[in-house]
Amino acid sequence: MKKSLLILLAAAALAACLMLSGCGKLFQSFVPEISDPPLSREDDLPQGSLPSGGSEGGSFSIPDLIPGLGGDWPDNEYTRQVPKPDFKILASLPGDDDFSVTFTGVTAEQAREYAEKLKSAGFDRDVELTDREVMGIAIYSFEAESESGYSVKLSCSAGVTGLVISK
Repeated sequence: MKKSLLILLAAAALAACLMLSGCGKLFQSFVPEISDPPLSREDDLPQGSLPSGGSEGGSFSIPDLIPGLGGDWPDNEYTRQVPKPDFKILASLPGDDDFSVTFTGVTAEQAREYAEKLKSAGFDRDVELTDREVMGIAIYSFEAESESGYSVKLSCSAGVTGLVISK
């Protein structure tokens, strides 16, 4: 679980970098706008990018180039244990004995509401809460276990929220 938490924190740091310092502009030089026509030949590619679909070409996006980035709520052994959150997924990552998801644009209040849904879903054993404000930034975390042997850790700070589900 510590490995997943470190990966989750790294994803959160990347998100913070992209949001706070405008690093997203770095990707604009590599990724065509969605309104651009699909790429059809290798000569049409921006330098340093790859087409999807092999030699056939086609349009692509950063989520296509980096597995686990963005996308829909995954369906697996771990995600079936928790209620589906209504948050925008930044990244998801399977581990050896856990699954991590990082969300963006989540407030501490929304994280608190989701923690209540987790409790209602059976994650109500060995509950640990952190709910404070540090230098004007709300920090919220919820950890709990279920009777079936799964555990969750929900952490939210500065609009980036992570969820680790483990067994």
